[in-house]
Amino acid sequence: MIKDHEIDHVDCNKNNNFINNLEQVTKSENIIRSHVNDLCDDKINYETKKLIKKIIASTEFKKGHITHRYIADKFNINISNISKIKNKKLWKYVKINQNDKLINNRYREFMNNLTNDAKKISVNRSGVKHPNSKLNCDMISKIILILKSDIYKSGKITQKEIGKMFNISRTIISSIKNSNHWYNKEKL
Repeated sequence: MIKDHEIDHVDCNKNNNFINNLEQVTKSENIIRSHVNDLCDDKINYETKKLIKKIIASTEFKKGHITHRYIADKFNINISNISKIKNKKLWKYVKINQNDKLINNRYREFMNNLTNDAKKISVNRSGVKHPNSKLNCDMISKIILILKSDIYKSGKITQKEIGKMFNISRTIISSIKNSNHWYNKEKL
């Protein structure tokens, strides 16, 4: 046996110890193969990991239209892992093929669901989307109308005053104005 190598079962069946089913591989190769073949105890399979990596690589994510929290909630993973995946510190072995029809279909389905979720979602004081928060989509629309109005542009009303009207902070008004953390809103 080669030094620093392990034995891998080609057919992933550990009970099949025939010589033609055994192969010497490095530890990292063995780990990658176990993930690719979904043999690990991960709660997320390899195909879903590819989808998550595709979402994180998307323009929508880079522009902030999809948040770390949204992905973490949708796939039931720790939010801190989203940054680790984005910075290539987690799931390095997961490769995305742009021609993968299954992943591309699941990505389109995810984006359609995102659009539908955006219609239902409301936002709490910290800008985190949450169904029980004080601010709903109708309120956001009204705030945007005020921010686009001549009253706001002429300085007759401030962001702080708008916030008081809706019982939210000036910071949230500023986030809405700058399109931070908001789906389908154009920058004012």
